[in-house]
Amino acid sequence: MLMPALSFKQLVERLRKQRGRTAVVGHALADVDAVASAVVLAKLIHAEAWALDRMRSTAQHVLQRARVRLPTLENVNAFENVVLVDVSNAALLGAHAPAIVKHPNVLAIDHHAHNQMLPVPKYVDARKTSCSEIVFEIAASMKKPLSPALAALLACGILEDSALLKSANQQTIQTLAKLLPQTKKELQELISWLVEEPAVDQRLASLNALKKTRLEKRGEILIACSETNAYESRTSALLIQMGADVAITSNVKRGRISIIKSRHAAIKKLNVGILAKQIALAFNGSGGGHPFIGGIRVSGARSSAAVARTIDAVRSQVTGSRP
Repeated sequence: MLMPALSFKQLVERLRKQRGRTAVVGHALADVDAVASAVVLAKLIHAEAWALDRMRSTAQHVLQRARVRLPTLENVNAFENVVLVDVSNAALLGAHAPAIVKHPNVLAIDHHAHNQMLPVPKYVDARKTSCSEIVFEIAASMKKPLSPALAALLACGILEDSALLKSANQQTIQTLAKLLPQTKKELQELISWLVEEPAVDQRLASLNALKKTRLEKRGEILIACSETNAYESRTSALLIQMGADVAITSNVKRGRISIIKSRHAAIKKLNVGILAKQIALAFNGSGGGHPFIGGIRVSGARSSAAVARTIDAVRSQVTGSRP
């Protein structure tokens, strides 16, 4: 059953009136925007921020720079309330999805509108380029000041989800302009938080993956496909930096696939998050993401077939032809 969307005023009122122990969580494989939103909102409403599972390396790096710890959730049923940030789709909740869907008191806050949204009370503002902007608006509405560390987290969430302002709108710029003085840091320092110096094993895995990369040219679009034993998303991001329009990196042994689309690529038809969800469902796995970034997890036995389906699906959406 669909639940009516909340207005911003109703959202703030619900957050104020929550009683009991509350967990604030982002999506699985949380990015900077998800962890920043979770940590700051938890502080605003006197709740607890948690990660559903392992976070992306950039998110871990930003938390370290802000000197904030985000523990991993074990049992969602230990909480009277669950607030989801940067996610309103069960497919993006990983192994905790069944328990969260069945939980009696769930509230979702997101800046993405999905076709299959959770049947829970939700606030979605698709005009925002990040959930961090929504949390900043909540803080302002509650008239609660942000510490420099919390302001820095929100600024980093905005910077990452807007691709360092490449996809920002006027509202994004205005929010960041209000946040920056509160961080007591220069913009370039915050940007440096998002540029993680990779460890030797990460660089080695990426360089080995580059040797296995296969390139396809479809019209004016370059598709890069590679294989690795670790750090799939980092390898895909590296392939995008090197000029690919779409990068697909698979870890067949662990059943993981990373897909990234360049924000400059003229492939409006390809929504990576939706594609990842569709492939995962077809192979009884989990997956999803955002329009430009997605991840898939399937059992090892189905990995090779899932990779092939993913590549064919990308080809189809890039060229408009059926594989």
